[in-house]
Amino acid sequence: MLTDYQLSNLKPSLANESSINKLASLSSNKTFEDLIRGKKYSLGGIIQTKYNFKVVPSPTFPKPNKGNYYSGGFITQTYSSAKMAKYRLNAIQIELPTDLRHGSINEIIEDSKKLADSIFDFYFINLFDLKTHSILID
Repeated sequence: MLTDYQLSNLKPSLANESSINKLASLSSNKTFEDLIRGKKYSLGGIIQTKYNFKVVPSPTFPKPNKGNYYSGGFITQTYSSAKMAKYRLNAIQIELPTDLRHGSINEIIEDSKKLADSIFDFYFINLFDLKTHSILID
């Protein structure tokens, strides 16, 4: 739910406005920037590092330049942690480029698996407590 301007001028205080507010509040050892566009902890960083996809935001593309950038659609805005304070859910909107949506069926399946794998990695790295083997919820 961050605009292109906010990504260009990222500040820790923007965590409160983001759709990963809950995750940011639980992450004492990670900065907000780590979670948004860091190599190890951000969804974009994981996708970019593991599969070499071009992702915004990510370490290589920390902010949108001239292309279209969507700061969050209805579902992200309505049900994310910033809006649903009672539940404090995390939400990340993913927009896919045309070539990933209209390739051959085999390419779409392969890329979908890569995206799903990256989402799992993001979830595991950021929300799984290895000491208790449970999801971090408060």
